[in-house]
Amino acid sequence: MTVCYRAWGMLLSLGLVLACSPRGPKDIRYGEELCDYCHMTITDPAFAAQLVTSTGKVHVFDDIGDLASFTTEGRVPVDEIHGIWVNLFLHPADRIPVDDAVFLQSDRLRSPMSNGLAAFRSGETADSLRGEIGGQIMMWRDVLLRDRASRRGADTE
Repeated sequence: MTVCYRAWGMLLSLGLVLACSPRGPKDIRYGEELCDYCHMTITDPAFAAQLVTSTGKVHVFDDIGDLASFTTEGRVPVDEIHGIWVNLFLHPADRIPVDDAVFLQSDRLRSPMSNGLAAFRSGETADSLRGEIGGQIMMWRDVLLRDRASRRGADTE
């Protein structure tokens, strides 16, 4: 009988640990995984991004612009988004929440889907690169507004 209680206790403990696990970004398998928006293979870590739902489902993207479109189209309701992370352009192994990032949009950035968006931890770093290649510095809300505006423009054509 005590063995049965121990087994149930261990299962309950395991369930609690799994339920309390932090939901966050995962390691993307570059060259294997497909973007959840455009369905192209994700190959360039410098532009990759992820959206994690409150249930722990991870959506991966090959381009920050695809992430923005996925978000503005409401493919995941806002109240079901746990977090959104972007890889840093100059240090792609590092991911940060979109609200902690600044974005440089430049036609001279060769992103996978030609959105020309790159994420940076600091505005100073993004400003320095902008000085070299041109473009516009944005916050995440600006990226979303730009996506919505381009979508409206496409709807009127």
